[in-house]
Amino acid sequence: MSKREKIILAITLLVGLYGFYSFIGTAAVKSKPKDAAKAVNDLTGFMTDITQTITGQTNTESDDYILKLASDEWQRMPFVEPDSTSASSATAPGRTDSETAAGVVTLVYSGYLALGKKQLAIINGIEYEVGEQLAETDYVVQQITPRQVLITSADGKNGMTLTLDEIYLDCENTYE
Repeated sequence: MSKREKIILAITLLVGLYGFYSFIGTAAVKSKPKDAAKAVNDLTGFMTDITQTITGQTNTESDDYILKLASDEWQRMPFVEPDSTSASSATAPGRTDSETAAGVVTLVYSGYLALGKKQLAIINGIEYEVGEQLAETDYVVQQITPRQVLITSADGKNGMTLTLDEIYLDCENTYE
């Protein structure tokens, strides 16, 4: 057996003995169960320290407030269900409302996301990038801006612009 093989065998043996000791040696020592709240606080503090180390930043007062509110139990639903009567939608060119009721897909541009250089449009609740074909249609996303999306048919003959459907709410009457 060469010197290199002896060294590798010795290291393997040491690691195996340490693993055996850690497994058997710690099984005999029973530790007291930790308080769950203390464990959560310790973990939260650890994660905060790691985040600060990685980003080199500390939380501002507003960040702490947001984190506190997010971790509290919510009394009311924070999200708004879109009202189908308020949606400004578009149907394919040349189609009437009766055709829409008969199974033609209604397209609603309801959201915009910018992730770095990547832009996403939320149409009928599904995220799309430029070049992707819309579900259940032959339309392809050509251009995305924060206020509108340009889509054209796959053959490029028909096209339309979907404008962003914004929901405005009276905050006092939103939750009852």
